[in-house]
Amino acid sequence: MQKNHLKALESLLVKEFRTCQALHHLTQEEREALAQGDVLRLLVLAEHKETLLDRLSTLANARQLQLARLAYSGSGEGNDSIVRTLKILDLDGDLQLVSLYEGIQVLKGQVRELALGNRALAATALSQAASLQAGLVSSTHTSLPALFAAILAARDALDAQDSAAVSAALGDLQNALRSNSDTSGDRPSRIPPASAEAFPVRSEPAAPKVEANVIEYMANLYRQEKAYRAVLKASSRMLASA
Repeated sequence: MQKNHLKALESLLVKEFRTCQALHHLTQEEREALAQGDVLRLLVLAEHKETLLDRLSTLANARQLQLARLAYSGSGEGNDSIVRTLKILDLDGDLQLVSLYEGIQVLKGQVRELALGNRALAATALSQAASLQAGLVSSTHTSLPALFAAILAARDALDAQDSAAVSAALGDLQNALRSNSDTSGDRPSRIPPASAEAFPVRSEPAAPKVEANVIEYMANLYRQEKAYRAVLKASSRMLASA
């Protein structure tokens, strides 16, 4: 019976080790995506990391339960205590329980180091995106209330499948975007560039050359903010569990 429990423990450790390997790989990919400003990739990676973190938590709990089934009262929560337990359970080393567990801890340390850097990069990029949004609002003369009203009207018209109302709403939208296109020459034609970054992250989309690009530009900033917040959330969770 004990042999079966030991085999089950070995299987859990192997799964935990491989999950840590996958998490390490995703965190490396995340570093590259941050450097390239690849927002869509960051969102996908954050979702995958959350799934792996859930799996790691489940495996760790199952490992502790398996140790309890082996009726070894000396198994504690600390790494040193667990290593001593595994050495006693696998005296001849055939199952390589200690090597597997120590490999898991090494990978977790590497993931933690990457997560610290990624969190700093994401925080910097998020701050810059917020500054760009504030700069956009202050530098454009577009009437945001009129713009938002036109957007809502277009949505309602599309829901109602009213083609005439859709055309009218689109006209209002264009008027809101062009409302001040003929203002004085001191109005900036481009969004002011962000200040120099502490990290090599290309977080800003191309600034709009004409007012009609404002909505797309704001949408890009929103997607950036969402992606960088997802990175921060997953990184913080990784650091807490490492």
